[in-house]
Amino acid sequence: PEVIDIHCIKLCRQLHESVSLVQVPSSRGSQTVVMKALTSYPKYLYHELKLLLTLPPHPAIISRPRHIVTKKCGFGGKTAVIGFTTKYHPNGSLRDILPFRRIHGTLCVTDQVKWAIQLTAALIHIHDHGRYYSDLRLDNILLSVTDDLVLVDFEQRGVWCGFASPELNYVDYISMLATDSSSPNTMKEKYVKLLERLVPHYKALLRSEYGNPEHGFSVPWSGLARNELEAAEVFMLGRVLW
Repeated sequence: PEVIDIHCIKLCRQLHESVSLVQVPSSRGSQTVVMKALTSYPKYLYHELKLLLTLPPHPAIISRPRHIVTKKCGFGGKTAVIGFTTKYHPNGSLRDILPFRRIHGTLCVTDQVKWAIQLTAALIHIHDHGRYYSDLRLDNILLSVTDDLVLVDFEQRGVWCGFASPELNYVDYISMLATDSSSPNTMKEKYVKLLERLVPHYKALLRSEYGNPEHGFSVPWSGLARNELEAAEVFMLGRVLW
């Protein structure tokens, strides 16, 4: 992707804490795109960037980044990667679209079936290329101007407990108990041993530095075998389809 300095970008609207609608210069004057930026450790952004640039394109998956957004650091004179831009889909997410159309009587079964097929096809595409999708919920499903589904957010941090499968939640609870500094030592030791057995490399995933992991930094998801990953995705898919 083209590299662009943050000072060349004009903010139009803040869509989310880490997502902005911006204008960037182009040969035609300017173009409106979405910029995904940092809100915490850069490792999550770098992993998403790597995944989007290495995963083969699919019509139901957000397009590859158009720009790499950089900023000159005041200390040391280094250039930091702080975000990237991608295509803007003004229709928004299914989280808002579904209730709106239901209220106004414009939610058709044919559309729902089409979206269900497109979403399933996107997940199969991701799975067929050795990856998985860990944050499947209506917030991360957009609609294009042609009313087709577009899957976004590939940080692979995991998913909220209300959307995850039971086995993922259990490992997540164990991880929280094992890494909570306020937990009593006797209790903490018990869960550290259990977590080490489930996810032997979990400490490397907790570091702030980017270590180029193959499947992201989520401790619960990293503890699952390939068939277990697929089962967890199917669980989330069932919730979304419902």
